[in-house]
Amino acid sequence: MSELPLPTSDDHRHDPGAQAAAALREALRRLGAGGPARTSLVVDSSGTRAALRSAWPGNRLVALAAHVFSRVPARVELHGTLDLAGRRARFAGRYVSVVQIGSRAWSGRPGRGLDTLAPETPSARYAPLEVLDRLAASEDVTPGDDGRHLVVTTPGPTRVDVRLDEAGNLREVRYPVGRDVTTVVVHGAAADAGGGAWDRLPTLD
Repeated sequence: MSELPLPTSDDHRHDPGAQAAAALREALRRLGAGGPARTSLVVDSSGTRAALRSAWPGNRLVALAAHVFSRVPARVELHGTLDLAGRRARFAGRYVSVVQIGSRAWSGRPGRGLDTLAPETPSARYAPLEVLDRLAASEDVTPGDDGRHLVVTTPGPTRVDVRLDEAGNLREVRYPVGRDVTTVVVHGAAADAGGGAWDRLPTLD
């Protein structure tokens, strides 16, 4: 198994945590410099489902919420583009799509124009830019045994699991959102180089 190339300096050459933090910053730098990236979001809501199930006996309001929530798949996958340098991201799903541009986000039925929707405060559940910013600022990074799995503690505190590939590129970021978990999977450069319409919610191709 090849060693992950970690940036070194006189200050952290013998400090695994500092080396891991430097490798993470370099991976994020590459992600931004590489332009828009083809990316998926996997949102696992099984934690919220379990909490609702345990709370609904005798509570009609919670039982109603649990019934509504049960109609949504526990595991939702959305596919799209992450443009870290451009501070924007868009993800399309079967039932819901999301666009994040800077500090604003829009979500709803795929294909709807953003001008028909009210902007929202981005939620880390479907809008990962703020989480990536916190990763870049964190110095609390612990490398795994293979050097490619990193455990990052961000303000909160929140544990974020990061996986790099053998070349040191960012491939996966997994973090909690309340009782649930969102995983960002970076596949590579976007085929459309970030083109297409950013003024409406994307649809699955």
